[in-house]
Amino acid sequence: MHRLKNISFLFFSLFLLVACNPQPEAPALLQQAELLMEDNPDSALLLIDSIFYPEESLSKHDFLYYQVAKVQAKYKVRKAVKEDTLIFEARDYFAKRNKDWEKTTLAHFYSGAVYREQKHYDKAMQAYKDAATAADKTNNSD
Repeated sequence: MHRLKNISFLFFSLFLLVACNPQPEAPALLQQAELLMEDNPDSALLLIDSIFYPEESLSKHDFLYYQVAKVQAKYKVRKAVKEDTLIFEARDYFAKRNKDWEKTTLAHFYSGAVYREQKHYDKAMQAYKDAATAADKTNNSD
């Protein structure tokens, strides 16, 4: 009887762990997508789209970077990004922290792309200027 309780507790604990993170491989998929982004954005987009429940499978930082990467991949394969407004939350998040200037730059740039598709040209221009300012602080000339 005692052994049955231990086994039941073990299964319950395992269930809770799985329930808390529906897709434990999500951070690795996002990282692989990041590596493929420049040369194979279509493959990067497939990996990004294969992440289900990203808000539950990723940390807040990774979830917001997921939003940036998703817009980046869609933009590179010439898909519409007009509706991807979570990019603005990601932009604000990365701009406030400024620990990763490359992600901040990308968030500003792709915010500009969304604004441009929405025909908010003044906001798009400001986002592109903010991207250029952030890009100056990176060690990446690209």
